[in-house]
Amino acid sequence: TSLPKEIGNLKKLILLQLGDIINEEMVLNRLTELPIEICELPKLAYLHLQRNALKELPAWIGNLTKLKELKLGGNFLTSLPKEIGKLEKLEVLTIWQNNLEEIPKEIGFLKNLRGLDISSNKLTKLPNEITNLTELKIFLYDDEKVQLSEEQKKWVIKLKNNGCEL
Repeated sequence: TSLPKEIGNLKKLILLQLGDIINEEMVLNRLTELPIEICELPKLAYLHLQRNALKELPAWIGNLTKLKELKLGGNFLTSLPKEIGKLEKLEVLTIWQNNLEEIPKEIGFLKNLRGLDISSNKLTKLPNEITNLTELKIFLYDDEKVQLSEEQKKWVIKLKNNGCEL
């Protein structure tokens, strides 16, 4: 299922929530792709796409520079585009329960990130640039599967000491 191209006409739209499907009948309406017209939403700050059928996040996601929340949990993503690093206002990024094997190093550019959930993926390591995320208040990952470098271990301890929920 996809969205109509006319979605780009909603110039004042701030929140687009197309996820968290509960009704079994609605499961058939899960999104499989995002129309590029979403880029035409200049005020979009909250994009919630949990529990859809997205396999790919397009590179143009980096054009949504006003985004504060990007929720992608419960999809079928295998990678994230490096352009995710352009979302400098992003405060919350949830990508739990996907098929991610790696996170792009550009995630380190997201200095305003307060919440990051990368749990339930196929990750075994994280980019060292993740240690640039010093303002995290919530960081959820699979500590039994992900092998942290020494620098990353120190970073996690520092986050915990600063009250970050792990």
